[in-house]
Amino acid sequence: MDELSKCRIVDQFGYPMPRDLMADRLDKTHWSADFSWAEIQSLTEHLAPVRVPMGQYIVQENQDERYMAIFLGGKAVVTKRSADRQQKELTELKVGYAVGELALIDGQPRSASVVAKSDCRLLVMTLAHLQFMEVEKPELCCKFLKKLATTLAQRLRTTSASLVDIMVEQI
Repeated sequence: MDELSKCRIVDQFGYPMPRDLMADRLDKTHWSADFSWAEIQSLTEHLAPVRVPMGQYIVQENQDERYMAIFLGGKAVVTKRSADRQQKELTELKVGYAVGELALIDGQPRSASVVAKSDCRLLVMTLAHLQFMEVEKPELCCKFLKKLATTLAQRLRTTSASLVDIMVEQI
């Protein structure tokens, strides 16, 4: 992996993958729907492929590392510690889902954990890669950040609707 890829998950689980194969696999996910083939190929210059074995953390709650990952294969579960320190499952993730966007953008510790329920294949974007893309390919970076903003907005809407449902049930 090149110097920009340095982060725990890439160091531990990274492997070589030809860029054309990365682009092809990314293109087959719903995550890439807003990007042209040329943009997807260009994005792969800023992504590192990783294979995370079943049972391993993809991201860990309260961790400070700044990267996000897009699922190419496998399944994972999002968990969060409750106030009584119990680990609660929030949702299951599969191909096309992305995780870690908040920590990548705001630099805050991870708000939840993601654990591989099966062997997972991911493409990882580190903060260094994002910053490099911002300088070298500002239009692509802008489109990438717009995709992240749209994804986060959709999750916020879903979470808000879920909270309202929970509040109504408690009344």
